[in-house]
Amino acid sequence: EKMKDHYFLPLRIIIDGKEYYDDGLTKSAKELMAEANMAADVKTSQPSPGMVEELFKKLSKEYEGVIYLCLGSALSGTYQTAKVMAQDYDNVEVINNFLVGAAFEELSTHLVEEAEKGATLNESVQTGTDYGKMYPTYVVPKDNKAFIRSGRLGKAAAFMLQKMHAVPIIGFEDTEKLHKKMIKRSGGKAIEYAIEKLLENIPNKDEVQFLITHTLDEEFVKIAKTKFKEKGISNVKSELAAGIINAHTGDGSISVGAFKKFK
Repeated sequence: EKMKDHYFLPLRIIIDGKEYYDDGLTKSAKELMAEANMAADVKTSQPSPGMVEELFKKLSKEYEGVIYLCLGSALSGTYQTAKVMAQDYDNVEVINNFLVGAAFEELSTHLVEEAEKGATLNESVQTGTDYGKMYPTYVVPKDNKAFIRSGRLGKAAAFMLQKMHAVPIIGFEDTEKLHKKMIKRSGGKAIEYAIEKLLENIPNKDEVQFLITHTLDEEFVKIAKTKFKEKGISNVKSELAAGIINAHTGDGSISVGAFKKFK
């Protein structure tokens, strides 16, 4: 409601056959997480194609330019679907990215402000593309159940990890695929490694906002904040992940990332 000239297309989550829009209206993220963690079957789906088409058509007539920021193609088929649909409009663009959480708001608000100052659609797309691939995100799951269920971790690999009592680190660092990183024997070691990998990609730590995205696990959040503090980093904030993210990463998972601050 506070974001001028913004419109939203919710993804969908199907919990034991019942579909919800992950829009914070029907159910909160906490409620969706609680239901998904208790469910026997959880699936996720892109925004309704009809809803996407309707909004693209409406906004293309009302605005000189329209930019759609959606989940990156390594995480979802949303980007590819929207890219095809946008071809029907001369002034609708879709930006691939590996942004998470508050980074979307930071970029989208900036693009609206720049457009008001005279930036062209092409200039905005270039800014968004560069920004959207600036810094990686690393996910540490508390267990491997959700990754197995979603097909992002094979059963054989999961079996070995369980035997070793190990935790994998999943890297979201390009738009083509998720990267399985080194495995660690404990959540604390995995989070520390993820933060170290993140910092390798950030030459100027003062120009970014570090972000912890969590699924209601206070222990993991506390560990992550402590690890950041040990490295002399205080510009860290935490936020609750969307329900649909929890469906893929599982109860207790956490991610660490960063985004450049425009102001």
